[in-house]
Amino acid sequence: MRQHTAFGPFDFEGSAHDVLGNFGSNPAALAVHFIHLKIVYGSLLLLIVICLYSLGKWFTLQRTGPIDMPRAGLTADRLAMAGAELADEVGFEHVTVSAVARQFDVKVASLYSHVKSSNDLKTRISLLALEEMADQAADAVAGRSGRDALTAFANVYRDYAKAHPGRYAASQMRLTPEDAAASAGFRHSQMMRSILRGYNLTDLDQTHAVRLLGSVFHGYASLELGGSFSHSTPDSAESWSRILEALDSMLTNWPASNA
Repeated sequence: MRQHTAFGPFDFEGSAHDVLGNFGSNPAALAVHFIHLKIVYGSLLLLIVICLYSLGKWFTLQRTGPIDMPRAGLTADRLAMAGAELADEVGFEHVTVSAVARQFDVKVASLYSHVKSSNDLKTRISLLALEEMADQAADAVAGRSGRDALTAFANVYRDYAKAHPGRYAASQMRLTPEDAAASAGFRHSQMMRSILRGYNLTDLDQTHAVRLLGSVFHGYASLELGGSFSHSTPDSAESWSRILEALDSMLTNWPASNA
Protein backbone atom coordinates (compact mmCIF):
# COMPACT_ATOMS: atom_id res chain seq x y z
CA MET A 1 0.00 0.00 0.00
CA ARG A 2 1.28 3.47 -0.91
CA GLN A 3 2.14 5.61 2.11
CA HIS A 4 1.29 9.33 2.01
CA THR A 5 3.58 11.65 3.88
CA ALA A 6 1.15 14.58 3.34
CA PHE A 7 -2.42 14.97 2.23
CA GLY A 8 -3.51 18.41 0.95
CA PRO A 9 -6.74 19.42 -0.74
CA PHE A 10 -5.13 19.08 -4.19
CA ASP A 11 -3.34 15.76 -3.54
CA PHE A 12 -5.51 13.23 -5.41
CA GLU A 13 -2.89 10.70 -6.41
CA GLY A 14 -4.20 7.95 -4.12
CA SER A 15 -7.32 5.88 -4.65
CA ALA A 16 -10.36 6.03 -2.37
CA HIS A 17 -9.06 2.88 -0.69
CA ASP A 18 -5.71 4.61 -0.08
CA VAL A 19 -7.41 7.59 1.50
CA LEU A 20 -9.65 5.54 3.76
CA GLY A 21 -6.77 3.25 4.56
CA ASN A 22 -4.64 6.09 5.88
CA PHE A 23 -7.35 7.12 8.32
CA GLY A 24 -8.87 3.73 8.99
CA SER A 25 -7.42 3.53 12.46
CA ASN A 26 -8.39 7.14 13.32
CA PRO A 27 -12.06 7.94 12.55
CA ALA A 28 -11.76 11.38 14.25
CA ALA A 29 -8.93 12.39 11.95
CA LEU A 30 -10.96 11.23 8.96
CA ALA A 31 -13.91 13.38 10.07
CA VAL A 32 -11.67 16.44 10.53
CA HIS A 33 -10.16 15.85 7.12
CA PHE A 34 -13.52 15.80 5.35
CA ILE A 35 -14.64 18.91 7.25
CA HIS A 36 -11.49 20.56 5.99
CA LEU A 37 -12.35 19.59 2.45
CA LYS A 38 -15.89 20.93 2.79
CA ILE A 39 -14.59 24.27 4.01
CA VAL A 40 -12.06 24.54 1.19
CA TYR A 41 -14.48 23.58 -1.56
CA GLY A 42 -17.22 25.70 -0.03
CA SER A 43 -14.90 28.69 -0.13
CA LEU A 44 -14.02 27.95 -3.75
CA LEU A 45 -17.68 27.72 -4.66
CA LEU A 46 -18.41 31.05 -2.97
CA LEU A 47 -15.52 32.68 -4.83
CA ILE A 48 -16.85 31.36 -8.14
CA VAL A 49 -20.33 32.72 -7.37
CA ILE A 50 -18.91 36.15 -6.52
CA CYS A 51 -16.85 36.22 -9.72
CA LEU A 52 -19.85 35.26 -11.84
CA TYR A 53 -22.00 37.92 -10.17
CA SER A 54 -19.37 40.61 -10.74
CA LEU A 55 -18.96 39.54 -14.35
CA GLY A 56 -22.72 39.71 -14.85
CA LYS A 57 -22.86 43.23 -13.42
CA TRP A 58 -20.02 44.28 -15.72
CA PHE A 59 -21.80 42.95 -18.80
CA THR A 60 -25.01 44.68 -17.70
CA LEU A 61 -23.19 48.00 -17.31
CA GLN A 62 -21.60 47.65 -20.74
CA ARG A 63 -24.98 46.93 -22.31
CA THR A 64 -27.15 49.51 -20.53
CA GLY A 65 -24.68 52.25 -19.56
CA PRO A 66 -24.25 53.84 -16.11
CA ILE A 67 -26.56 52.69 -13.35
CA ASP A 68 -29.29 55.20 -12.67
CA MET A 69 -28.60 56.07 -9.05
CA PRO A 70 -27.80 59.33 -7.24
CA ARG A 71 -24.11 60.18 -7.05
CA ALA A 72 -22.94 61.00 -3.54
CA GLY A 73 -22.30 64.71 -3.12
CA LEU A 74 -24.11 65.70 -6.31
CA THR A 75 -25.79 69.10 -5.83
CA ALA A 76 -27.19 71.87 -8.01
CA ASP A 77 -24.15 74.04 -7.20
CA ARG A 78 -21.76 71.27 -8.14
CA LEU A 79 -23.60 70.71 -11.42
CA ALA A 80 -23.48 74.44 -12.16
CA MET A 81 -19.73 74.51 -11.59
CA ALA A 82 -19.26 71.44 -13.79
CA GLY A 83 -21.40 73.10 -16.45
CA ALA A 84 -19.33 76.29 -16.18
CA GLU A 85 -16.10 74.36 -16.66
CA LEU A 86 -17.64 72.51 -19.60
CA ALA A 87 -18.76 75.83 -21.11
CA ASP A 88 -15.18 77.11 -21.00
CA GLU A 89 -14.04 73.95 -22.81
CA VAL A 90 -16.66 73.47 -25.50
CA GLY A 91 -18.72 76.66 -25.54
CA PHE A 92 -21.75 77.73 -23.53
CA GLU A 93 -24.12 76.86 -26.38
CA HIS A 94 -23.10 73.20 -26.14
CA VAL A 95 -23.85 72.80 -22.42
CA THR A 96 -26.80 70.49 -21.73
CA VAL A 97 -27.93 68.28 -18.89
CA SER A 98 -26.88 65.27 -20.97
CA ALA A 99 -23.38 66.65 -21.48
CA VAL A 100 -22.93 67.31 -17.75
CA ALA A 101 -24.30 63.85 -16.91
CA ARG A 102 -21.51 62.36 -19.01
CA GLN A 103 -19.01 64.34 -16.96
CA PHE A 104 -20.19 62.50 -13.83
CA ASP A 105 -20.77 59.17 -15.62
CA VAL A 106 -24.41 59.03 -14.54
CA LYS A 107 -27.69 58.84 -16.40
CA VAL A 108 -29.46 62.07 -17.30
CA ALA A 109 -32.40 61.20 -15.05
CA SER A 110 -30.10 61.35 -12.03
CA LEU A 111 -29.56 65.08 -12.57
CA TYR A 112 -33.20 66.09 -12.78
CA SER A 113 -33.54 65.87 -9.01
CA HIS A 114 -31.12 68.84 -8.88
CA VAL A 115 -31.87 70.86 -12.04
CA LYS A 116 -35.14 71.16 -13.92
CA SER A 117 -33.83 71.37 -17.47
CA SER A 118 -30.91 72.44 -19.62
CA ASN A 119 -32.22 76.00 -19.47
CA ASP A 120 -32.29 75.84 -15.67
CA LEU A 121 -28.70 74.56 -15.71
CA LYS A 122 -27.62 77.39 -18.02
CA THR A 123 -29.35 79.93 -15.80
CA ARG A 124 -27.39 78.64 -12.82
CA ILE A 125 -24.16 78.92 -14.82
CA SER A 126 -25.06 82.50 -15.75
CA LEU A 127 -25.71 83.39 -12.10
CA LEU A 128 -22.41 81.76 -11.14
CA ALA A 129 -20.49 83.77 -13.74
CA LEU A 130 -22.10 87.05 -12.68
CA GLU A 131 -21.26 86.31 -9.05
CA GLU A 132 -17.64 85.47 -9.85
CA MET A 133 -17.15 88.64 -11.87
CA ALA A 134 -18.79 90.78 -9.21
CA ASP A 135 -16.50 89.34 -6.54
CA GLN A 136 -13.42 89.95 -8.67
CA ALA A 137 -14.52 93.47 -9.57
CA ALA A 138 -15.18 94.35 -5.93
CA ASP A 139 -11.69 93.23 -4.99
CA ALA A 140 -10.16 95.10 -7.93
CA VAL A 141 -11.77 98.51 -7.28
CA ALA A 142 -11.46 98.45 -3.49
CA GLY A 143 -9.69 101.62 -2.36
CA ARG A 144 -9.58 103.08 -5.90
CA SER A 145 -11.40 105.95 -7.52
CA GLY A 146 -11.59 107.82 -10.81
CA ARG A 147 -9.46 106.53 -13.64
CA ASP A 148 -7.76 103.88 -11.48
CA ALA A 149 -11.13 102.41 -10.48
CA LEU A 150 -12.42 102.57 -14.05
CA THR A 151 -9.34 100.77 -15.38
CA ALA A 152 -9.42 98.09 -12.68
CA PHE A 153 -13.13 97.47 -13.22
CA ALA A 154 -12.78 97.25 -17.00
CA ASN A 155 -9.81 94.88 -16.78
CA VAL A 156 -11.86 92.44 -14.72
CA TYR A 157 -14.35 92.09 -17.58
CA ARG A 158 -11.71 91.63 -20.25
CA ASP A 159 -9.56 89.27 -18.19
CA TYR A 160 -12.54 87.17 -17.14
CA ALA A 161 -13.72 86.86 -20.73
CA LYS A 162 -10.27 85.67 -21.83
CA ALA A 163 -9.86 83.22 -18.94
CA HIS A 164 -13.44 81.90 -18.98
CA PRO A 165 -14.97 82.41 -22.43
CA GLY A 166 -17.84 80.01 -21.80
CA ARG A 167 -18.77 81.54 -18.47
CA TYR A 168 -18.47 85.03 -19.91
CA ALA A 169 -20.92 84.05 -22.64
CA ALA A 170 -23.21 82.69 -19.92
CA SER A 171 -23.12 86.03 -18.12
CA GLN A 172 -24.76 87.59 -21.18
CA MET A 173 -27.71 85.17 -21.08
CA ARG A 174 -31.11 86.83 -20.96
CA LEU A 175 -32.57 86.09 -17.53
CA THR A 176 -36.15 86.17 -16.33
CA PRO A 177 -37.04 89.20 -14.19
CA GLU A 178 -37.03 86.98 -11.09
CA ASP A 179 -33.61 85.50 -11.84
CA ALA A 180 -32.18 88.88 -12.79
CA ALA A 181 -33.37 90.41 -9.53
CA ALA A 182 -31.68 87.61 -7.56
CA SER A 183 -28.44 87.81 -9.56
CA ALA A 184 -25.23 89.74 -8.96
CA GLY A 185 -26.12 92.01 -11.86
CA PHE A 186 -27.27 94.67 -9.38
CA ARG A 187 -23.82 94.61 -7.77
CA HIS A 188 -22.20 95.26 -11.17
CA SER A 189 -24.46 98.25 -11.74
CA GLN A 190 -23.85 99.65 -8.27
CA MET A 191 -20.07 99.40 -8.64
CA MET A 192 -20.19 101.16 -12.00
CA ARG A 193 -22.36 103.93 -10.55
CA SER A 194 -19.98 104.28 -7.63
CA ILE A 195 -17.11 104.80 -10.08
CA LEU A 196 -19.15 107.27 -12.14
CA ARG A 197 -20.02 109.37 -9.11
CA GLY A 198 -16.33 110.19 -8.99
CA TYR A 199 -16.83 111.94 -12.33
CA ASN A 200 -19.69 114.06 -10.90
CA LEU A 201 -22.34 112.66 -13.22
CA THR A 202 -26.03 113.06 -12.41
CA ASP A 203 -28.13 109.98 -11.76
CA LEU A 204 -29.60 110.16 -15.25
CA ASP A 205 -26.21 110.61 -16.90
CA GLN A 206 -24.88 107.73 -14.80
CA THR A 207 -27.49 105.51 -16.45
CA HIS A 208 -26.34 106.66 -19.91
CA ALA A 209 -22.70 106.13 -18.94
CA VAL A 210 -23.35 102.64 -17.49
CA ARG A 211 -24.89 101.61 -20.80
CA LEU A 212 -21.98 103.13 -22.74
CA LEU A 213 -19.31 101.42 -20.61
CA GLY A 214 -21.12 98.09 -20.74
CA SER A 215 -21.31 98.31 -24.52
CA VAL A 216 -17.60 99.11 -24.84
CA PHE A 217 -16.44 96.44 -22.38
CA HIS A 218 -18.63 93.69 -23.81
CA GLY A 219 -18.10 94.69 -27.43
CA TYR A 220 -14.33 94.78 -27.16
CA ALA A 221 -14.10 91.54 -25.16
CA SER A 222 -16.38 89.73 -27.61
CA LEU A 223 -14.50 90.93 -30.68
CA GLU A 224 -11.17 90.05 -29.09
CA LEU A 225 -12.39 86.55 -28.22
CA GLY A 226 -13.55 86.10 -31.80
CA GLY A 227 -10.07 86.91 -33.10
CA SER A 228 -11.04 90.21 -34.71
CA PHE A 229 -7.81 91.91 -33.61
CA SER A 230 -5.46 88.97 -34.18
CA HIS A 231 -4.27 89.89 -37.67
CA SER A 232 -3.48 93.56 -37.33
CA THR A 233 -1.24 95.92 -35.39
CA PRO A 234 -0.92 97.32 -32.81
CA ASP A 235 -1.57 94.61 -30.25
CA SER A 236 -5.10 94.54 -28.85
CA ALA A 237 -3.76 95.21 -25.34
CA GLU A 238 -2.39 98.56 -26.53
CA SER A 239 -5.71 99.50 -28.08
CA TRP A 240 -7.49 98.51 -24.87
CA SER A 241 -5.28 100.80 -22.83
CA ARG A 242 -5.92 103.72 -25.19
CA ILE A 243 -9.66 103.07 -25.14
CA LEU A 244 -9.71 103.25 -21.35
CA GLU A 245 -7.81 106.54 -21.50
CA ALA A 246 -10.40 107.87 -23.96
CA LEU A 247 -13.27 106.74 -21.72
CA ASP A 248 -11.72 108.49 -18.75
CA SER A 249 -11.33 111.67 -20.77
CA MET A 250 -14.90 111.46 -22.04
CA LEU A 251 -16.34 110.90 -18.56
CA THR A 252 -14.29 113.78 -17.20
CA ASN A 253 -15.72 116.05 -19.92
CA TRP A 254 -19.22 114.59 -20.04
CA PRO A 255 -21.49 116.98 -21.95
CA ALA A 256 -24.17 118.82 -20.05
CA SER A 257 -27.73 117.72 -20.61
CA ASN A 258 -29.88 119.85 -22.91
CA ALA A 259 -32.99 119.10 -20.88
